[in-house]
Amino acid sequence: MSLLHLMLRLGTRSKQAVAMTVGGRVPLHIVSEYPKSGGTWFSQMLAAYLDVPLPKMTYTPSFRECVIHNHWGYSSRYQRPIYVLRDGRDLCVSMFFHLVRVTEGKKPALLKYVYSRIPDWDELSRDAEGQVCFKPEFVDRWIQSPIGVKSTWAQHVDRWWGHDDVCYVKYEDLLVSPEAVLERAVKFCTGQDHIDADKLRKAIDQFSFAKQTGRQPGQEDTSSFIRKGIAGDWKNHFCEESRKRFETYAGQTLRDLGYETQTNWWQELAETGS
Repeated sequence: MSLLHLMLRLGTRSKQAVAMTVGGRVPLHIVSEYPKSGGTWFSQMLAAYLDVPLPKMTYTPSFRECVIHNHWGYSSRYQRPIYVLRDGRDLCVSMFFHLVRVTEGKKPALLKYVYSRIPDWDELSRDAEGQVCFKPEFVDRWIQSPIGVKSTWAQHVDRWWGHDDVCYVKYEDLLVSPEAVLERAVKFCTGQDHIDADKLRKAIDQFSFAKQTGRQPGQEDTSSFIRKGIAGDWKNHFCEESRKRFETYAGQTLRDLGYETQTNWWQELAETGS
Protein backbone atom coordinates (compact mmCIF):
# COMPACT_ATOMS: atom_id res chain seq x y z
CA MET A 1 0.00 0.00 0.00
CA SER A 2 1.34 3.43 -0.96
CA LEU A 3 1.80 6.21 1.57
CA LEU A 4 -1.00 8.17 -0.12
CA HIS A 5 -3.47 5.30 0.20
CA LEU A 6 -2.45 4.72 3.80
CA MET A 7 -3.01 8.38 4.66
CA LEU A 8 -6.39 8.38 2.93
CA ARG A 9 -7.46 5.25 4.78
CA LEU A 10 -6.39 6.66 8.12
CA GLY A 11 -8.12 9.93 7.28
CA THR A 12 -11.34 8.10 6.45
CA ARG A 13 -11.26 6.17 9.71
CA SER A 14 -10.61 9.30 11.76
CA LYS A 15 -13.46 11.16 10.03
CA GLN A 16 -15.78 8.25 10.69
CA ALA A 17 -14.79 8.16 14.36
CA VAL A 18 -15.47 11.89 14.70
CA ALA A 19 -18.84 11.53 12.97
CA MET A 20 -19.81 8.83 15.47
CA THR A 21 -18.74 10.80 18.53
CA VAL A 22 -19.35 14.51 17.91
CA GLY A 23 -21.93 14.41 15.16
CA GLY A 24 -24.63 15.40 17.59
CA ARG A 25 -22.77 18.54 18.66
CA VAL A 26 -21.25 19.58 15.32
CA PRO A 27 -23.55 19.47 12.25
CA LEU A 28 -21.77 16.82 10.20
CA HIS A 29 -24.09 15.90 7.37
CA ILE A 30 -23.32 12.27 6.50
CA VAL A 31 -24.02 11.19 2.91
CA SER A 32 -23.11 7.56 2.33
CA GLU A 33 -23.40 5.45 -0.83
CA TYR A 34 -22.09 2.41 -2.59
CA PRO A 35 -19.57 3.64 -5.20
CA LYS A 36 -21.16 5.12 -8.35
CA SER A 37 -24.61 5.60 -6.80
CA GLY A 38 -24.68 9.36 -7.37
CA GLY A 39 -23.53 10.31 -3.90
CA THR A 40 -20.99 12.86 -5.13
CA TRP A 41 -23.65 14.65 -7.19
CA PHE A 42 -26.12 14.69 -4.32
CA SER A 43 -23.48 15.83 -1.81
CA GLN A 44 -22.56 18.76 -4.06
CA MET A 45 -26.17 19.92 -4.22
CA LEU A 46 -26.69 19.49 -0.48
CA ALA A 47 -23.50 21.40 0.38
CA ALA A 48 -24.43 24.18 -2.05
CA TYR A 49 -27.87 24.61 -0.50
CA LEU A 50 -26.56 24.52 3.07
CA ASP A 51 -23.64 26.77 2.08
CA VAL A 52 -21.14 24.53 3.86
CA PRO A 53 -17.91 22.86 2.73
CA LEU A 54 -17.71 19.47 1.06
CA PRO A 55 -14.18 18.34 1.97
CA LYS A 56 -12.49 16.12 -0.61
CA MET A 57 -9.43 13.87 -0.24
CA THR A 58 -8.68 15.16 3.25
CA TYR A 59 -6.48 13.34 5.70
CA THR A 60 -7.91 14.87 8.87
CA PRO A 61 -11.44 14.94 10.30
CA SER A 62 -13.59 18.07 10.30
CA PHE A 63 -14.89 19.70 13.45
CA ARG A 64 -17.10 22.28 11.73
CA GLU A 65 -20.36 22.00 9.85
CA CYS A 66 -19.86 20.29 6.50
CA VAL A 67 -21.13 17.55 4.23
CA ILE A 68 -19.16 14.31 4.53
CA HIS A 69 -19.49 12.11 1.46
CA ASN A 70 -18.38 8.53 2.06
CA HIS A 71 -18.86 4.81 1.42
CA TRP A 72 -19.19 3.80 5.08
CA GLY A 73 -21.40 1.05 6.37
CA TYR A 74 -24.40 1.83 8.54
CA SER A 75 -24.03 2.82 12.20
CA SER A 76 -26.74 3.93 14.61
CA ARG A 77 -24.20 6.41 15.99
CA TYR A 78 -24.41 8.66 12.92
CA GLN A 79 -26.65 11.69 13.36
CA ARG A 80 -29.36 12.00 10.67
CA PRO A 81 -27.42 10.17 7.92
CA ILE A 82 -28.49 10.18 4.27
CA TYR A 83 -28.03 7.08 2.15
CA VAL A 84 -28.01 7.38 -1.65
CA LEU A 85 -29.32 4.34 -3.52
CA ARG A 86 -29.15 3.29 -7.16
CA ASP A 87 -30.08 0.22 -9.15
CA GLY A 88 -27.13 -2.13 -8.67
CA ARG A 89 -27.14 -3.13 -12.32
CA ASP A 90 -26.52 0.48 -13.33
CA LEU A 91 -23.77 0.66 -10.70
CA CYS A 92 -22.08 -2.36 -12.26
CA VAL A 93 -22.11 -0.78 -15.72
CA SER A 94 -21.01 2.60 -14.37
CA MET A 95 -18.07 1.01 -12.53
CA PHE A 96 -17.08 -0.89 -15.68
CA PHE A 97 -16.76 2.29 -17.74
CA HIS A 98 -15.10 4.07 -14.82
CA LEU A 99 -12.41 1.37 -14.80
CA VAL A 100 -12.04 1.62 -18.58
CA ARG A 101 -11.36 5.34 -18.17
CA VAL A 102 -9.01 4.83 -15.22
CA THR A 103 -6.91 2.13 -16.90
CA GLU A 104 -6.66 4.06 -20.16
CA GLY A 105 -5.41 7.02 -18.13
CA LYS A 106 -2.34 4.98 -17.14
CA LYS A 107 -2.03 6.45 -13.66
CA PRO A 108 0.35 4.01 -11.93
CA ALA A 109 -1.27 3.97 -8.48
CA LEU A 110 -4.77 3.48 -9.89
CA LEU A 111 -3.60 0.85 -12.36
CA LYS A 112 -1.94 -1.10 -9.58
CA TYR A 113 -5.09 -1.01 -7.50
CA VAL A 114 -7.39 -2.07 -10.36
CA TYR A 115 -5.19 -5.02 -11.30
CA SER A 116 -4.88 -6.06 -7.66
CA ARG A 117 -8.68 -6.38 -7.58
CA ILE A 118 -9.20 -7.68 -11.13
CA PRO A 119 -5.98 -9.31 -12.41
CA ASP A 120 -7.59 -10.31 -15.72
CA TRP A 121 -9.03 -6.86 -16.39
CA ASP A 122 -7.41 -6.49 -19.84
CA GLU A 123 -8.84 -9.76 -21.08
CA LEU A 124 -12.16 -9.20 -19.36
CA SER A 125 -12.83 -5.72 -20.73
CA ARG A 126 -11.90 -6.20 -24.41
CA ASP A 127 -13.16 -8.34 -27.23
CA ALA A 128 -11.00 -10.25 -29.72
CA GLU A 129 -10.33 -7.10 -31.75
CA GLY A 130 -9.36 -5.01 -28.74
CA GLN A 131 -12.63 -3.08 -28.48
CA VAL A 132 -14.22 -2.24 -25.13
CA CYS A 133 -16.68 -5.03 -24.34
CA PHE A 134 -18.88 -5.59 -21.26
CA LYS A 135 -18.78 -9.32 -20.53
CA PRO A 136 -20.93 -11.36 -18.10
CA GLU A 137 -17.76 -12.23 -16.18
CA PHE A 138 -17.45 -8.60 -15.12
CA VAL A 139 -20.61 -9.03 -13.05
CA ASP A 140 -18.74 -11.78 -11.18
CA ARG A 141 -15.70 -9.59 -10.64
CA TRP A 142 -17.74 -6.56 -9.51
CA ILE A 143 -19.49 -8.72 -6.94
CA GLN A 144 -16.49 -10.78 -5.82
CA SER A 145 -13.83 -8.02 -5.86
CA PRO A 146 -15.56 -4.76 -4.87
CA ILE A 147 -13.79 -1.57 -5.91
CA GLY A 148 -13.35 1.11 -3.24
CA VAL A 149 -15.21 -0.83 -0.55
CA LYS A 150 -14.95 -4.16 1.22
CA SER A 151 -18.56 -5.30 0.89
CA THR A 152 -20.71 -6.19 -2.09
CA TRP A 153 -23.51 -3.91 -3.25
CA ALA A 154 -26.16 -6.19 -1.73
CA GLN A 155 -24.32 -6.39 1.60
CA HIS A 156 -23.83 -2.63 1.78
CA VAL A 157 -27.45 -1.85 0.92
CA ASP A 158 -28.86 -4.53 3.20
CA ARG A 159 -26.98 -3.06 6.18
CA TRP A 160 -28.31 0.43 5.48
CA TRP A 161 -31.84 -0.44 4.43
CA GLY A 162 -34.86 -0.32 6.73
CA HIS A 163 -33.71 2.07 9.48
CA ASP A 164 -36.00 4.81 10.80
CA ASP A 165 -33.07 7.15 11.47
CA VAL A 166 -31.89 7.24 7.82
CA CYS A 167 -33.07 9.42 4.93
CA TYR A 168 -33.04 7.36 1.74
CA VAL A 169 -32.38 9.10 -1.58
CA LYS A 170 -32.77 7.20 -4.84
CA TYR A 171 -30.66 8.28 -7.79
CA GLU A 172 -33.58 7.57 -10.10
CA ASP A 173 -35.82 9.95 -8.10
CA LEU A 174 -33.13 12.63 -8.26
CA LEU A 175 -33.22 12.45 -12.04
CA VAL A 176 -37.00 12.94 -12.13
CA SER A 177 -37.75 15.23 -9.16
CA PRO A 178 -34.52 16.74 -7.81
CA GLU A 179 -36.33 19.60 -6.01
CA ALA A 180 -38.59 17.29 -4.03
CA VAL A 181 -35.77 14.91 -3.13
CA LEU A 182 -33.33 17.61 -2.05
CA GLU A 183 -36.02 19.43 -0.06
CA ARG A 184 -36.89 16.25 1.84
CA ALA A 185 -33.22 15.56 2.58
CA VAL A 186 -32.51 19.12 3.76
CA LYS A 187 -35.46 19.02 6.14
CA PHE A 188 -34.28 15.67 7.47
CA CYS A 189 -30.65 16.55 8.11
CA THR A 190 -31.31 20.03 9.52
CA GLY A 191 -34.49 19.26 11.42
CA GLN A 192 -36.03 22.46 9.99
CA ASP A 193 -39.22 22.82 7.96
CA HIS A 194 -38.45 26.07 6.16
CA ILE A 195 -36.94 25.75 2.69
CA ASP A 196 -35.68 28.55 0.48
CA ALA A 197 -37.14 27.47 -2.87
CA ASP A 198 -34.98 29.84 -4.92
CA LYS A 199 -31.81 28.66 -3.20
CA LEU A 200 -32.88 25.07 -3.72
CA ARG A 201 -33.31 25.57 -7.47
CA LYS A 202 -29.95 27.31 -7.75
CA ALA A 203 -28.15 24.46 -5.98
CA ILE A 204 -29.76 21.93 -8.32
CA ASP A 205 -29.03 23.98 -11.44
CA GLN A 206 -25.42 24.56 -10.42
CA PHE A 207 -24.73 20.83 -10.42
CA SER A 208 -27.07 19.68 -13.17
CA PHE A 209 -25.74 17.19 -15.71
CA ALA A 210 -25.91 19.78 -18.48
CA LYS A 211 -24.16 22.48 -16.46
CA GLN A 212 -21.33 20.18 -15.38
CA THR A 213 -20.74 18.41 -18.69
CA GLY A 214 -22.12 20.61 -21.47
CA ARG A 215 -24.10 17.55 -22.57
CA GLN A 216 -27.71 16.44 -22.17
CA PRO A 217 -28.50 13.34 -20.08
CA GLY A 218 -28.04 10.29 -22.27
CA GLN A 219 -25.26 11.84 -24.34
CA GLU A 220 -22.35 9.59 -23.41
CA ASP A 221 -18.73 10.53 -22.86
CA THR A 222 -16.76 7.51 -21.69
CA SER A 223 -13.75 9.71 -20.89
CA SER A 224 -15.72 11.68 -18.30
CA PHE A 225 -16.33 10.86 -14.62
CA ILE A 226 -19.93 11.93 -15.33
CA ARG A 227 -20.48 9.52 -18.23
CA LYS A 228 -24.18 9.40 -19.16
CA GLY A 229 -26.47 10.59 -16.36
CA ILE A 230 -29.45 8.30 -16.93
CA ALA A 231 -31.22 5.38 -15.25
CA GLY A 232 -31.60 1.96 -16.83
CA ASP A 233 -28.44 2.00 -18.95
CA TRP A 234 -27.77 -1.56 -17.80
CA LYS A 235 -30.36 -2.74 -20.34
CA ASN A 236 -27.97 -1.60 -23.08
CA HIS A 237 -25.11 -3.72 -21.76
CA PHE A 238 -26.48 -6.74 -19.87
CA CYS A 239 -26.93 -9.86 -21.98
CA GLU A 240 -29.12 -12.68 -20.71
CA GLU A 241 -26.21 -14.36 -18.92
CA SER A 242 -25.30 -11.09 -17.19
CA ARG A 243 -28.88 -10.71 -16.00
CA LYS A 244 -28.98 -14.28 -14.76
CA ARG A 245 -25.77 -13.85 -12.78
CA PHE A 246 -26.95 -10.60 -11.22
CA GLU A 247 -30.17 -12.25 -10.11
CA THR A 248 -28.15 -15.02 -8.48
CA TYR A 249 -25.98 -12.56 -6.57
CA ALA A 250 -28.36 -9.74 -5.69
CA GLY A 251 -31.86 -10.44 -6.98
CA GLN A 252 -33.48 -10.20 -3.56
CA THR A 253 -31.92 -6.79 -2.96
CA LEU A 254 -33.36 -5.56 -6.27
CA ARG A 255 -36.80 -6.63 -5.05
CA ASP A 256 -36.34 -5.19 -1.57
CA LEU A 257 -35.60 -1.79 -3.13
CA GLY A 258 -38.44 -2.02 -5.63
CA TYR A 259 -36.30 -2.23 -8.76
CA GLU A 260 -37.87 -5.60 -9.61
CA THR A 261 -40.91 -7.49 -8.35
CA GLN A 262 -40.37 -10.98 -9.82
CA THR A 263 -37.54 -13.49 -9.63
CA ASN A 264 -37.74 -14.18 -13.37
CA TRP A 265 -37.20 -10.57 -14.50
CA TRP A 266 -34.03 -11.61 -16.31
CA GLN A 267 -35.98 -14.13 -18.39
CA GLU A 268 -38.85 -11.78 -19.14
CA LEU A 269 -36.44 -9.16 -20.41
CA ALA A 270 -34.84 -11.74 -22.68
CA GLU A 271 -38.24 -12.72 -24.08
CA THR A 272 -38.96 -9.13 -25.10
CA GLY A 273 -35.73 -9.05 -27.09
CA SER A 274 -34.13 -6.40 -24.84
